[in-house]
Amino acid sequence: MVDTELAGLKLVQGKSKTPRKLTRHWGDDPPATDGSTVPVWIRDEWAVAEGKVREAASAAGSDSEIVFVLLPRMDAGAIADAIATYAAATDTVTQRPEPQTGEGRQAKQGIQSRIEDVRQRLQSLFAGVVANARVFQGGGNELVASSLREGMETAANNALVRLFPKFNVADDPSWSKVIAKARDGAPDALTVVGWQGEVVANPVCKEVLSRTAGSGTKGMDLQRDLGEAPFGWPKDAIDGALLALIGSGNIRAERDGHPVDGASGLPATQIGKATFFKEDAPPSTAERLAVRGLLEAAKVPYVAGKEVAAISGLVQHLRELASRAGGLPPLPEPPSTSEIDAIAELAGNQQVRMVAQHAPQLRQEIAAWSAAGQQRADREAEWDTLERLLRHAASLELTESIKIQRDAIMADRLLLHSPNPLAPLIAALSDGLRAAVVDAVNAVGNDQASGRAAIESSPDWQQLEQVDRTQILTAAGLDAATAISVGSTAELLDALDNTSLTAWIERRQAIPAKVMAARAAAAKKLAPSSVSVQAPAATLRTEAELDAYLAEFRAELMGHLANGETIVI
Repeated sequence: MVDTELAGLKLVQGKSKTPRKLTRHWGDDPPATDGSTVPVWIRDEWAVAEGKVREAASAAGSDSEIVFVLLPRMDAGAIADAIATYAAATDTVTQRPEPQTGEGRQAKQGIQSRIEDVRQRLQSLFAGVVANARVFQGGGNELVASSLREGMETAANNALVRLFPKFNVADDPSWSKVIAKARDGAPDALTVVGWQGEVVANPVCKEVLSRTAGSGTKGMDLQRDLGEAPFGWPKDAIDGALLALIGSGNIRAERDGHPVDGASGLPATQIGKATFFKEDAPPSTAERLAVRGLLEAAKVPYVAGKEVAAISGLVQHLRELASRAGGLPPLPEPPSTSEIDAIAELAGNQQVRMVAQHAPQLRQEIAAWSAAGQQRADREAEWDTLERLLRHAASLELTESIKIQRDAIMADRLLLHSPNPLAPLIAALSDGLRAAVVDAVNAVGNDQASGRAAIESSPDWQQLEQVDRTQILTAAGLDAATAISVGSTAELLDALDNTSLTAWIERRQAIPAKVMAARAAAAKKLAPSSVSVQAPAATLRTEAELDAYLAEFRAELMGHLANGETIVI
């Protein structure tokens, strides 16, 4: 009923014809307001409800934007009967099947005619209710009008003034022209809205600037905040003020993290997506020179007169230097970059000023961090060398003390300490491992030589051709020992990676078996029926056990002899 009466009602405000919304709420209590629309509270009772509506309107106060509407309880019985009749007739027409006889179709037409009569009756009854509706403004004042629509429109317009008390400051349809002139680079863009003074003194620009943070404020946030109560400013006014402030140098803009080149580089459609930063006074010549000197010290390229554009590269370079000057243990703690982070959070004139202020300290840090970064690669390589040496030296006595010192370097983060704490540890481990490797190689060589001598002294060996002797020794792994080089730490590690100390011990332990294999191979050459026999393992405690063991072993050997086989033991 009320929706039909108010259909098409449009609210606009001021000379700028800013559109506004009106929302309707039914219920027992006034609605909560969100400061963006004009709320209308509608009650559909009389008597008691009238007093409640007046009381609610009065309690809301003369600043409230709520419009209070009371619909009287008139002809309630007639309306209820008409609605019931309308519903019953409508159900009859919609739920019954389509009649197939003339009488049935005539009956349906009669019901449809009745529906139309009832509908007109309801419209008449509702019109009476609407005609007697009463509209109240916040504060309790009742608006007298010739129709509900007229009263609502008057009340809503009054509510707009209450909702947006600062609207008139930016109420000018020419703000769109300010946008155009500012994008063209005109310094007097505000003259089209009648402003002749400085840009920052304009009330709209002043409010926009006060809400723009030095750390950055989104355009869409400014548009939203200044578009809501108590401002309700048109989007063109907010956008025009932003572009005018860019032109005057009081703010700067970024889009997708990239600086915007003046107001001309920011289309009106992109203002909401851009971020705006409040600027302060331009840096002095001394401050610019300090920044230029720091860029040169850090070897960061820049274009003369555009040092500001190179500061982001300087910040990145400083962070990289700091990250290389420390790290996880055993490296020292990375140096603090709080000052660099603070510089990175700024931009424009503020950033230039802060870089200049900290230039002497940053020069010292550049030198210290660069030296540490250059030293780090060598020390990390030495740390890897120490770890490799420790793994190979697990069986040496000096290893435990070296590990204790290594753990202290790790715990105290002394990798870049001066003097170098790794050098003596690497030297001690290298010397110990080098001696152990040389001893192991010599022991293997000596045992191999002894084994070869024993083989070569046997009668069978003397009967073999030289080519057979060489082949047998090579196959058994008893040829001359391989020469290794362990003069430097790198050569030592390569040798140990190829053959560890444990592997050299195993080689030595395998020599007796290799000698046995060579003797067996020689016997095979001379007597193909020869066999290699190894005395069985046993634990003997008495003479009787010894006799039994020897008897059993003798029986095994006699079996081979009986078969005509030559025995190699």
